[in-house]
Formats: sequence, structure tokens, C-alpha cells
Amino acid sequence: MKLTGRKTRVAAVLCALSLGSSSIAEPMVSDNNCKKAEFSELQQFQSELCQAHLGCRMTAVLAEKGCSAVRFFRNIGDIFTRKTEIDNNDVMDAYEPEYPQTPGTQRIVSKAREASKQAGTKGYRFEDRPVRTKAGSYASYDGGWDLEAKKDEGGGTMIWPNGDMQRGYYVDGKPSGPGQTIYGGRVEGGEYREGLLQGAGFRASPANGQMETIEGTFDKDVPVGEIVRTYSDGSSVREIWEGGKMVVRGERAPKGVVPPVVLTPKQLAEKSAAEEFNSKISNAANAGELYALADELWEKSDVAGARKVLRALLSKYPDSPLAAVAAQRLNGTGGNTAPPPVNADNVTVPAVNGAQTQGGSAGYRTQIENRILPNSFHARFTGKGLPRATCEAQEGANISYVDIPANGTRALYRKAAAAMELGMAIFKQCEDDPAVWKQIVEWKNGRDQALKNCEAFSTSPSTCYDLYRD
Repeated sequence: MKLTGRKTRVAAVLCALSLGSSSIAEPMVSDNNCKKAEFSELQQFQSELCQAHLGCRMTAVLAEKGCSAVRFFRNIGDIFTRKTEIDNNDVMDAYEPEYPQTPGTQRIVSKAREASKQAGTKGYRFEDRPVRTKAGSYASYDGGWDLEAKKDEGGGTMIWPNGDMQRGYYVDGKPSGPGQTIYGGRVEGGEYREGLLQGAGFRASPANGQMETIEGTFDKDVPVGEIVRTYSDGSSVREIWEGGKMVVRGERAPKGVVPPVVLTPKQLAEKSAAEEFNSKISNAANAGELYALADELWEKSDVAGARKVLRALLSKYPDSPLAAVAAQRLNGTGGNTAPPPVNADNVTVPAVNGAQTQGGSAGYRTQIENRILPNSFHARFTGKGLPRATCEAQEGANISYVDIPANGTRALYRKAAAAMELGMAIFKQCEDDPAVWKQIVEWKNGRDQALKNCEAFSTSPSTCYDLYRD
């Protein structure tokens, strides 16, 4: 066989039959579990034609041992009906194992076949060239070659004596670009980088006695992210791969049906958190509960989440006094100036049972000193002499958190202080009633304590006030 690179023509093949090379006209099957291959007269002729091509001759012997000789020569025969010469690409097509194929895998194989025919940068090209392997045997190579480095360079197709095959584009002796590989009964293809699958690709392997194909993205030969597995019956399923392992598998879809999308563990956790968050918004009992949730998110620097809650508050409770506060925070008009420090001794409120503190009993009805809620908010509560039941109804509609936590955070203490001031604002509208006075005093003292606790957690006292000011 010359190494000039000329393709093997039928005439040359027929002449080669007289050289006495090993013939497989009557193949001997080594596997006792296989029946002896029975060739038709045409298939026998095709097997003889195959002998003159190194790659075809090596593959025919392997096909015989693997019980696939009849299939191989049927495929080779189909190729000979279309062309008078064969190359390693044709041999690889004929020998390729049967596996579940998709439009995606077919495109990949087609790109690999075309890449194998491209010219290399070195300009040299061989066809059916014997290449000595490390084991001392010879492989067959069609393709570009770097004569100086003695490596594959450019498009090419290699057939090894053990039946492994590879085609595509080579750089420095390694597949780099579109390619396809057959090895150990497996088939893979896609984008290669330095000999490894890197990017879009597929891999078909035997599983449970049948071939299955996985298709998706590969990183250094390892599938990653979303992968679609196709079974021999055409059904398919989506999987998620992480760290070289399948971590999630969806529902299997029949042939012709797109398998449903599956989520990664991280995506599932994010989806669950989003559903829980939306549930909190939907199930909020009143405007105060939504406002407290927004404040908590603001404290965690989740501005997007806080704004979503405030928008929900405006939508669900447009008539609530808190709606004006929510609108101010959404519009960025709340300001950042801190109020003066709270001094409980200077706040004017009535004592229980009518006993007055400094300032007289009417003071608590006209003002609440050292406010932490904006003036525009307090302006919403302008009623006078309202029945106690009316005030309690407003309380239920607007206040959701009034207790001072035993071991809280700055955000929790600040929320408690705001809720208690809200209660003071509501009840200052009520008719004179010792029970009302008592409630206001309790809220006033609780608010002061909550603010002191908040300041203990802060580097600056203003951080306990700045989200509430006009």
C-alpha cells in the first residue's frame, strides 16, 4: 500500500485480491454465542473489496468477532452503490454502533464528518496511511499531518486496530473542534478541546442491555447542567448533572414528546423560597404585617424584596395610613436625617387613673414627641373622641407586631418601636377613657425601651430612626 495519499479505487482493489492477503470471504466467528455469518454472493464480493483498504480490513475482522459482520458489510455495500472508492469516513459510518439518535446528535456527527475533510494548517494530507501505535501495531489514518512533529494536524479520521475510531479536526495531535469518537462500544461527539469534550455534545453508552444517549453540555468530558437522556425506544427524560453525577431526574416522556423541565437543587430552593415569600405577602392579615416584612427585608439589604412588599401593601390596603408611608419609601422621599434621641422623661402623657404627668392630660392627644414615624403618617390619624371599639378596629387592621423580643436584633427592636408608636397614633383619637390612657402609656414606655435596645446594637443612634423619617 503506497503512502501517496491516493484513494483506493475498485480496480486497484480487485488487483489486490490476487496478492493472497488474509481474506474474510468465509468469516470465522470467535464468539460462541454468535451464529456464523452467512454472506450473500454480493456481500462476499463486498468483503473482498474491503481487503485492499487498511482501515476497512481491520474493521472487518473486528466486526466478525463482534457478531456484526453482516451489518457492517451491508452498510459498506450501501456505500459502494453510491461511490467507487471508500475512505476511513465511510468505514466509520458503516461500523458505527446503533444508538438512539436525535436531530442534535445527527447534526454533531455531520459537523464531525465535514471537519474531518478540512485542510490543515501544515498543508500535508494522507489517505489510509498506516500509523504505528505505541503497542507496535498499525492504525489507519486519513487526514492532515504535521510531517515535522509527526502528529495529526487538520481534518482527519483515525481507525485503531482495537476498533476505536475518531474523526474531526486535530490540533497538535489532539481533537480540537467538531469531532466524533467510537470506543469500547460507545459513541460520543461534539466540540473538543485538547482531546476532551468541551461544550455541546453527546455520549451513547450501553445500559441495561440497551444503548442510551445523553445530550447536552460537557466540561472536560464530564456532563454538566441540564442533560437530555434518550432511550432505545425513543422516550426521553431531562436530568441535572453536578460534579460528574446525576443529581435530579425528571419524568420520562414518550417518543415524540418533549420531556418536562427539571430544576437544580439550587433552583428548587430558590423556587421554594419565592413561593414562601409570595405566600407571606398574600396571607398578610393587615397593612402593618406587610410593612413589618418590608422593614425586615430592608434591614437585610434586600431592597428589591422590600419594594415588592411595599407595592403589595399599596395594592391591598390603599386606604391604610401605612400606604402613604409605603409610597414615600418607594419614591425615595423618606429622608435619612435622624430625630433627636428619645428622652422618656420629657414625653407628655397622662398617667393611669387620671394622674397627670408633666404637661397635663391633654398633651398626649395633640402630639407624640420624638416621633420615629413620618409626620405625613401621623396626619392620617386625625379623629377625635372616637369610640374605643373604632380605635381597636384600626389597631387590628394596622398593627401586627408590638412585643419587644427578649433577644432581638436592631431590625426587630426598630419594628417593635414603630408598631408601638403606631398604636399611640391610633389611640390618641379615642374618647377619654382610663383604659385608653393606660394603653398609650404602656406603648410609650415600650417604644422608648425598644429604641434604647436598638441603639445598643447600632454604631450610630440614627440607624434606629432613619428609615421612618419624612
